[in-house]
Amino acid sequence: MPTVVVLDVSLSMARPITSPDGETMTRLQLAVQGINNLLDYFSLYSKLEFVALVTFSSIYEVISPFTRDFDLLKSKISQLEEQDKSCLEPVLQYINSLVLGEWGSATPCQPYTKVSDFVCETYSLSGVLEICGFIELVHVGSPAAVSRHLVLPHPGAQPPPQPAIKMEIDSDDETHDEGKTPSFCVLLHGSLKVENMAAMCQVGKNWYGVLYSWADSKKKSNLMLTLLEPSVNSVSWLGNFNYLGVPEDPEHPNPEEAFPVRPAEKRSYSQNCVVWIRQAGLQSDIQKILRHARKLPDKTQHFYKELNRVRRAAISLGFMSLLDGLAAILERECTLLPGGAHPDCALQLTHAAGVLRKPYSRDPKYNVLPMRTKFTDGD
Repeated sequence: MPTVVVLDVSLSMARPITSPDGETMTRLQLAVQGINNLLDYFSLYSKLEFVALVTFSSIYEVISPFTRDFDLLKSKISQLEEQDKSCLEPVLQYINSLVLGEWGSATPCQPYTKVSDFVCETYSLSGVLEICGFIELVHVGSPAAVSRHLVLPHPGAQPPPQPAIKMEIDSDDETHDEGKTPSFCVLLHGSLKVENMAAMCQVGKNWYGVLYSWADSKKKSNLMLTLLEPSVNSVSWLGNFNYLGVPEDPEHPNPEEAFPVRPAEKRSYSQNCVVWIRQAGLQSDIQKILRHARKLPDKTQHFYKELNRVRRAAISLGFMSLLDGLAAILERECTLLPGGAHPDCALQLTHAAGVLRKPYSRDPKYNVLPMRTKFTDGD
């Protein structure tokens, strides 16, 4: 998440301030000291943070664009001087364009604003991620998200020093192995990865997120946090988060209540549908019919199946002229058959072309059936 440090360098920042210990410094010097402390924190705990420095008085000035070189920022801050009066509006407009130009509109942030029809609410992240429970990844799916973040372990307090023991050790053993330091993030990441589960966590008031293991390659995976939209119903198929809980009898689960719930009726989108957005799609379907036509009688069932599929789609769209055009194509294909073609091929093409021109073939419930010949009857 990028950070923009905006520093006021107007004349009011030259006003002296006396600290409780009697030391006198200007407001600008005090602000510089606070920014240096912030950069020290980033260099210790957030080394991947990008920071930009902008100053403003009557005009704004970009001291440094987004960078991770915190020492460079400190050296530039130490050279700042007071200027004329302050004007805040231009610098705020520039910060907006600076962040959008560098990071785009999907920049993750900690203040999120949810705008509805009659109210505008602002949600803020708390300092603690409270894990509420665990759920299988297949149940979570891919819900709408506000932002996604990489979760890194926060270095806590150092363990108390152990009493010294006089013994001879090798120089290689004197180095501290950070990989052996206990970390809850490592434990949580490994558990979620092995069990293929996710952790539902609360990040603020009525604001929830999902912790899960995400792999950008086969050898490397990371602990990720997806922030959902602020609501207790942000994942519609899970329902209200306040009502989620463990099963009453985990040892004997009811298989009929398992997710996802499969409807009894057959859904329309489970079948192959016909989509003609461009000319190439219609041409491809017609060519498929002709490929089966050239292999009659071996592909008789496939030929009539594709023919009926295209015919029903044309009727549904009101594309009646396609039926006459398709009949003309089949008649033309019949005249172009080679001399060694099977006799049933010409019979079926002529039959299909004739049926397509009949009024009853405009009924979407009607199916064009193969012509019964001695070849199809097996005589």
